[in-house]
Amino acid sequence: MKSMDRKPVVFIFIFGVALIIFSLSSFAADSSLQRLSRISSEIKGIKNSAAIGVLFGSRYMSYESESFSVGGAGYTGQISGGAAGSFSYGGILVGYTHSFAKKAELELSLLGGGAGGFQAATTGGGVVLEPSVALNFLLGKTVRICLNSGYAWVPSLTAFSGITLGLRFDFLLNGVME
Repeated sequence: MKSMDRKPVVFIFIFGVALIIFSLSSFAADSSLQRLSRISSEIKGIKNSAAIGVLFGSRYMSYESESFSVGGAGYTGQISGGAAGSFSYGGILVGYTHSFAKKAELELSLLGGGAGGFQAATTGGGVVLEPSVALNFLLGKTVRICLNSGYAWVPSLTAFSGITLGLRFDFLLNGVME
């Protein structure tokens, strides 16, 4: 592995360890588990040195405490960079949310799963890891809008790895966001 390829691995490892530490402290502080869940629709752009694309997807999260949630997500869409192609990925998602204002939150999440796609002569699949950070703004008692940024890393297909920027709408299924 080239030294240039190790930077995302180190970043994702540190991000994952920090997320676990924050989540464990959240479990210790909150003994009454909330069983709230939310479903989301999202549109995101992905950009790397060779291509740009638009992906659509959804995610489902279940709150295990006031701040910690687990669930899953999946995205698919078109990419182009000289030749058109398709890219899809999805997996298990863990997240940590911190309220910093009455109607605003900071969310850290990590998606781990599988990816696949094709573009011109590049076809294949593999593992995907995507750490991301989001700013969430409550629009009502059951809806929020989220602006997020992350990095989708597919080690076996660097042509599909890249920075992601997204707009997401979350809908609370049972309960009220406070």
